[in-house]
Amino acid sequence: MSSDEEAEENKSFLVVKTFLTISGKLDEMDATIYALGLKEGIITSSDVAVATGLRQTTSGDRLRRLASKGFFEVTPHVGEIPTSGKGHPRRYRVVHPKIVLEDLLKIKDELRPALDIIDQHLEVLAESAGPEGDFWLIQPQKIALKKASSMLRGAERSIKIYSHDCTWFWDEEIKNALKDAITRGVAVQVLATNPDRKITKGLASINIELYILDFPGPPFCLIDDSLLLLPKKEGTLHIQYSLISTNERYLVDNFSEMYVKLLSYSKPHGGV
Repeated sequence: MSSDEEAEENKSFLVVKTFLTISGKLDEMDATIYALGLKEGIITSSDVAVATGLRQTTSGDRLRRLASKGFFEVTPHVGEIPTSGKGHPRRYRVVHPKIVLEDLLKIKDELRPALDIIDQHLEVLAESAGPEGDFWLIQPQKIALKKASSMLRGAERSIKIYSHDCTWFWDEEIKNALKDAITRGVAVQVLATNPDRKITKGLASINIELYILDFPGPPFCLIDDSLLLLPKKEGTLHIQYSLISTNERYLVDNFSEMYVKLLSYSKPHGGV
């Protein structure tokens, strides 16, 4: 087998492992063990211990649990069948993913059309939104970024962002949402305190108006001067951001006034 073919195989094992983990079908270690089974065909608790660093007893427990869920066939214990021998480790033969993932693959085929219908349903609900003044917190960061990009795509007139290093620009969904807004004629402005050169070039490449100022305040985003987004820093060892959103009129108006003041203190990028 060529190195390219081997790399492609390994990528396939990783895709299955990731799918099992994201779907919640298995935890990460069990998914790793199943991926090892896919690669080797037949494995033992010793193989798992060597590959993962788990103790052999723990490896055996995990293999038995995976076998009970149908991910592996297993050689019987001594005495379970007349021909079972003594002194041989239990061996586990992997079961094809098409068999063990049949339920997930079936629902996946049904999921896309269901999501299209739900998308229409949620659009109707959004048009008849609840009372003004609610605050919503969304986390973790990955989901917060997706939600933010969705709200940016809903902009009709303007997007105003006050930020510092603007590293959010490297998120592809945020970047594409801003590009889409500009294509639709939405005015997009960014006030920033210390973006690096790559980010300023990236913002310019999609025709975002960039202004530079020196004011270390809390970042925020205004959509159509009616929706306020506030990033919320969380975590100690590893910094993550969640997102607060609100349409509370008094707060939105205050931040709109703040944005106007900040803009008056800023200079267009290139003229600093």
